[in-house]
Amino acid sequence: MTSNRKVFDTLPLPKKGIIFLLDPDMCTPNYVQAVCVQAQRHEVSCLLVGGSILKKHSIQEAIDLVRKYSEIPIVLFPGPDQEISQDADAI
Repeated sequence: MTSNRKVFDTLPLPKKGIIFLLDPDMCTPNYVQAVCVQAQRHEVSCLLVGGSILKKHSIQEAIDLVRKYSEIPIVLFPGPDQEISQDADAI
C-alpha cells in the first residue's frame, strides 16, 4: 500500500503536517465522507482513528468508511485493545 510510506514521510520532524482525530462513534457515512473531502482539500497528513469509549460503531467500520472515501493514511489512536485493526497503516 502506498499510503504506508506517506505516513512515515510525513511524521518526522521538523516537517509540519496536519493530523485529524476521527471518533468512530461519529462515523456515519455522510460524516466520514465530509471529513475525507475536507481532509484532502486541506492536505491532512493522516487521520487518527480512535476514541475512549465505543458505543455506536467499531474501529473497523470507521476504517472501512475512511478507505471508501479517501487514500489518506490511517493511524490508530486506540483506547482499549478492541480498537486495534490490521487494516490501519500505523498505531
